[in-house]
Amino acid sequence: MTNIQKEIENRLNFLEIEQIEQDNSLHSLNKFETEVERLNNLLAQISSDENSVVNPETDFSHLRNAQEIRKLEAKLAQIDKNANMPKNDENPMAKPITDSYVICLCFEPESPTEWSETGWRNQGAGKCYSKEQAQARYQKLKQKWPHYPLEIVKR
Repeated sequence: MTNIQKEIENRLNFLEIEQIEQDNSLHSLNKFETEVERLNNLLAQISSDENSVVNPETDFSHLRNAQEIRKLEAKLAQIDKNANMPKNDENPMAKPITDSYVICLCFEPESPTEWSETGWRNQGAGKCYSKEQAQARYQKLKQKWPHYPLEIVKR
């Protein structure tokens, strides 16, 4: 074999390899074209679905049980009602207040400050107690501040 024949064979092999690569690229391009077409169809379907139907994955209204909801709301209302009612048998200081009393700090007798469970407040902003409650709270405050001029005043 001469040099020319070898060169022609090499070129032919090179052309065959290039042809195979181009065929593979063309095949991949056809796959890509098919995939693009599929995605376009899917996108068109999604767009049409958004305009016509509520997405069933987020619509849970069929799972609601209105009767059960009403029953639970009634129980909750009863619990709230019971929580706000005073329990006279459990706490002797929770008796209904007929007369109201406040505990005053009388450093300034013209405008005494009043006790409010969270601290001393301006006149009129203190906590109202029954007579027994006021006396019990007065004793606790007197223990805490024995030298303060404290008084129980009927409001």
